[in-house]
Amino acid sequence: MTPFALAAALFAAAHPATPAPAPAAPVGCVGEDMEAAQECAAIAAAARAFSAAYVAGDVEALLDLYTLDGVAMAGGRDPLVGREALARFWQPNEAVAVVAHETVSDALELRGPAIAIDRGIYRGTTRRVESGEEASWGGRYLIVWEKGADGKWRMAEDMWAAFER
Repeated sequence: MTPFALAAALFAAAHPATPAPAPAAPVGCVGEDMEAAQECAAIAAAARAFSAAYVAGDVEALLDLYTLDGVAMAGGRDPLVGREALARFWQPNEAVAVVAHETVSDALELRGPAIAIDRGIYRGTTRRVESGEEASWGGRYLIVWEKGADGKWRMAEDMWAAFER
């Protein structure tokens, strides 16, 4: 055995390899109690309602999931501020139907009684009406949820960027 091989073997014996860390599991809801879990469940329900409204092309239902001064920021575009701008943006495209949409939260953290930060991935499928051709897409999102006086959670800030293809 060469001196280098002997030194490498002694080093390896004295410093066993540390296995690579496992991928992080979704953090889920960060909160201290049952009330926090209920708030996180309400936010998750609002996210599912968003996806259902998006697939249905229900602009009014989408707008109801934003605060009155809500902001949407799609990657590479100027911010859309307020209901009027959001209504124009979310109008369905007659040439393309959204057939599936979902969000999967990596982390949802309550920041007091009326603010939550949610980050994760979104994915969906669209179908061209004329050809029937389908396309799948997805990306990362970051949402600031705000709880209104009516007890409903709405998006105050909605930011997303598509995965590179």
